[in-house]
Amino acid sequence: MPYFRQTFTGLFVFLLVQTVFAQQQNLDRDHNEQVTIIGSFDPTINQAYKINVKPEQKPLSFTKPDFTFRSMESNVKTEIKASQVKPLTIRGDKRVKVYNNYLKAGFGSQLSPLLDFYHSSGKVGSYRFNTVVRSFSSFANIAGYSPSPYSNNKVAVDFEKYSKYHTLDLGLEYGLNTNRYYGFKPDDFPLVTIPDDEDLKQNFNLIRANIGVKSKYKNRNKLHHAVNLSGYYYFDRHGASETNASLDFDFHKGFDLTDVLDYQNLGLEGEATYFGNKDSVRSTTDFLMTASPYFKAKYGILAFGVTLRFSYLNADASSFHFYPVIDLSVAAIPEALVLYAGLDGNIQKNSYLDLTTENSYFTPYGIPDTNLRWQNSKIIAFGGLRGNIVKKLGYNVEVRWSKFEDMAFFVNSARYYGNLVGYGPANKFTILYDDGSRLTVKGELSYAVDSYLNVWAGGEYN
Repeated sequence: MPYFRQTFTGLFVFLLVQTVFAQQQNLDRDHNEQVTIIGSFDPTINQAYKINVKPEQKPLSFTKPDFTFRSMESNVKTEIKASQVKPLTIRGDKRVKVYNNYLKAGFGSQLSPLLDFYHSSGKVGSYRFNTVVRSFSSFANIAGYSPSPYSNNKVAVDFEKYSKYHTLDLGLEYGLNTNRYYGFKPDDFPLVTIPDDEDLKQNFNLIRANIGVKSKYKNRNKLHHAVNLSGYYYFDRHGASETNASLDFDFHKGFDLTDVLDYQNLGLEGEATYFGNKDSVRSTTDFLMTASPYFKAKYGILAFGVTLRFSYLNADASSFHFYPVIDLSVAAIPEALVLYAGLDGNIQKNSYLDLTTENSYFTPYGIPDTNLRWQNSKIIAFGGLRGNIVKKLGYNVEVRWSKFEDMAFFVNSARYYGNLVGYGPANKFTILYDDGSRLTVKGELSYAVDSYLNVWAGGEYN
């Protein structure tokens, strides 16, 4: 009975659904509707009103999670192997042995001994000590003439101490030169009383010392400097003497004023010099002070320098001098042709030391008109070219013109009567001064045969 009841219920539901579906289809087929439009529709938009509240978006908030890190403890085995170093090959035939001592000794004809000795020792980067001993003499006599012995002697020591940024230089020198006033035959002057042997002898003693400090910075933007103090005392056998003290300096620094130039150096150099001179007639003191600001730069093949030299001299009278100094060079062909030109000028004393070194028979004593003046080179103009014709052959050609005041000229003098003219052998010299100009043309050639031999030749016309 339950089975029969369930079957009957299912059959009844099925028939009911089919009957409703059939009625719906009949309604869809027979339905008809009409739409009547009675008026048009005009859509409108409501008036907008301003929102007085600024719209904002609330920032998002994030919560940082808490992390806990824990390192992994592990040891990585690393094996280091040194690479094989290539052994250095040293060729015994290329090693240059350095000698600390040099000695040259000889004996020439007519009794002329020669001795030249140099010693140099020190520690690299720490100090250097140098010694010089030099002597050259002649004791020969020419038959019929007055005796003519002479000797040139010098002993000098120099010590240099090196630090990280500076070099200290100390020097001391003593020199002795002797000679006799000769060059005449006594028999040619029977009416003249020739001085005896002691009066014809002459000697010059020189004692000189210096101390200086110089910087050696590698950075050009630091203040590079050099200061040197030097002096000497020079005297002869007949009462003439000269005392000198000089302080010269140079300060310069690199500046990056413009990116156009390769380098620029701005500096100041100068000197302060004192001279005290005495002879049997007069005594004088002179003082010179010079200051020279300068600027040097380089741009490619062009290098130039400009200096303004100001000098103040206090001698017989006070005077002020100004010299513009210009130096210009152009490397037209690198290492083959360099063109250069410039202007210069200076004032320097015709010192007793310089004059007797050039001519040891100059006698200032007993001559009232002999005054050791200052030579003023008012202008020096020069120009030339230099370079290499081939790799080992170099050259230099230069033309120089100068205008000067008070240049010293040696004039023969006979001073045995005590008067200004005097009759007798003119084997002594005094000096006269003159103003003028000088043109100089010179040329030079140099050839490097190898690292041990250089050959040089040159000529000059004045």
